[in-house]
Amino acid sequence: MKILIIAADFPPWDGGIAHVAYEYARHFSLLDHQVTVLAPKYENTQEWDRQQLFEIHRYRSHKAFVMHYWLLRFKLSALTGRANYDWILCMRWNFDGISLMPVLKKNPVIFQWYHGAELFDRHLADTKWLKKLNRLMENVSANISVSDYTAGLLSEHFPDCKRKHTVHLGVDTNRFIAPESTEKAKAALGLAGKKVILTLARMVRRKGQELTIKSLRHFKKTSDVVYVIGGKGAYETELRQLAQQLKVMDQVRFEGFVPEEQKVAYYQACDIFVMPSRSEENIGDVEGFGLTYLEANACGKPVIGGNQGGCIEAVENGVSGFLVDPDSPVELAQMIQRLLNDRNLYQALSIAGRKRAVKDFSWQASCRKLESVYRACRQKPNGL
Repeated sequence: MKILIIAADFPPWDGGIAHVAYEYARHFSLLDHQVTVLAPKYENTQEWDRQQLFEIHRYRSHKAFVMHYWLLRFKLSALTGRANYDWILCMRWNFDGISLMPVLKKNPVIFQWYHGAELFDRHLADTKWLKKLNRLMENVSANISVSDYTAGLLSEHFPDCKRKHTVHLGVDTNRFIAPESTEKAKAALGLAGKKVILTLARMVRRKGQELTIKSLRHFKKTSDVVYVIGGKGAYETELRQLAQQLKVMDQVRFEGFVPEEQKVAYYQACDIFVMPSRSEENIGDVEGFGLTYLEANACGKPVIGGNQGGCIEAVENGVSGFLVDPDSPVELAQMIQRLLNDRNLYQALSIAGRKRAVKDFSWQASCRKLESVYRACRQKPNGL
């Protein structure tokens, strides 16, 4: 099939949407589909673009919402005017999806994605953009949510939305693998002899770095536990102040931004991946799924997540890791200590987490699920 993927963010730019769009483009190409990507233009991407398995068209983006909309709409119309695509995958409504309006009738199968937070987008307070999103939902072949939690938000905010499907995201289980030696992996990052707790995420309140720092108070001062935080964001200043205030700064290591190609090394060096996320729907900040839990599981590491939002689908409680109250540092500390002290439990979760990631959450499995929805749409274009 000829597939067009529209992505508001795309590598070499880093971020969740960029990563998801790239993996779908790569894996659909590996499944012998002819893939084209339409993505924003960044500086010095030509060489990177040439190395990919698929064709990439770039457009000039703009910070202003309206300008970005029209620039993308013009480029999309030109691209679809030159080629007929069997299938269009649109990664986000609030830039990409509403630009599809002029080409909806020409292209028979269009999928629109919902990750969670964009359902709270401030532009939906504007009747004009709200009408455009409603029209998009009515006319696309399938409205795809990345989790049942996100699907619930979609139904809550847009009760008339039809043709809804949940397709979980995936993890590259050939790249994210268990290390031959965790101790060697730790030594490579200067963490030899430590019990390593890891969070890789943007520094925002809902990701739970604050809770994890607070949990360190409940370990003995002589403890060899170190908390490694990978990520960037304005919240870092507040987190540093908190660690100093609680006198645990010597147990916290801020790594800054961790590029995609270095993530495996960090997962392999940790003992437990911890991200006790909370969903703050009152301010529109939610965890739609939680791909990092699966990446850590694929590397053979047990995980601890918050018992809210999409985390409860990414983490199978008691199988691949544990879910805790994202407002209880005591519960989190107890769970960390339990995993570090009970080697049999640790090994069981390590093995089960890897098996679950490979069996149910590979990118190949996600692509195959989308293909099955595509075939159903072709058979009953108005009945899904």
